[in-house]
Amino acid sequence: MADVTRTRPGAPAVPMARVARIQVVTAEGCPFCAAAVREVEHLARDRPGVTVDIIDAAAASDLLARHHIAAVPAVVIDDELALVGRITAAKLAEALTAPLSIARFAEELRTMLEEKRLAEVIALLRSRAPAAQAAISLLRGGLGERIAVLLALREAHAAEPGCLCELVPPLLGLLGSDDANLRGDVADLLGTLGDPRARSPLTALLTDPDAEVREAAADAIAHLER
Repeated sequence: MADVTRTRPGAPAVPMARVARIQVVTAEGCPFCAAAVREVEHLARDRPGVTVDIIDAAAASDLLARHHIAAVPAVVIDDELALVGRITAAKLAEALTAPLSIARFAEELRTMLEEKRLAEVIALLRSRAPAAQAAISLLRGGLGERIAVLLALREAHAAEPGCLCELVPPLLGLLGSDDANLRGDVADLLGTLGDPRARSPLTALLTDPDAEVREAAADAIAHLER
């Protein structure tokens, strides 16, 4: 049986509450596999952004081994969570709303940024706090990745002021980075976010050894005061 990929046609380029790829592993003669496929496809129809892969067990040895799966039907969500046996709509709904790891969100954000899917990045940052937290790890990456993340964060804030409030504490932690460019970029972002918790840490940067960081901190404080 060949692998079949079914993606909901015409779905808008905006992620659901969580971005999901669902893999359903089936086998010929399995009494519960057809029902599992029906449940997954029914659920996916109402969830834009969900991709469903129907895979024969003979072609899924690596996937089965990675998740220690020894029976079918098996449903693997985002290559993180596996459901095995009789699959119900309630089980699937619960699994799809379970929190993803920060690392998984960071990987998803990186892919979206590399593919310039900015609208999806912004929607994900606005809808899921762990996604915004994952952006912190990307800010520590290369210059191009940092610039892309900063742009997405600013646009998310512009679309919904206050949606990134949970991001402020970890951003404040980045002000102590050894990387002067990162300190300056984060100071500028904190000014844009306008959260009063940043005032004292930004004031401390007015004596930073790097002139550009001092300037960014001063501009950010002026923004807070406005």
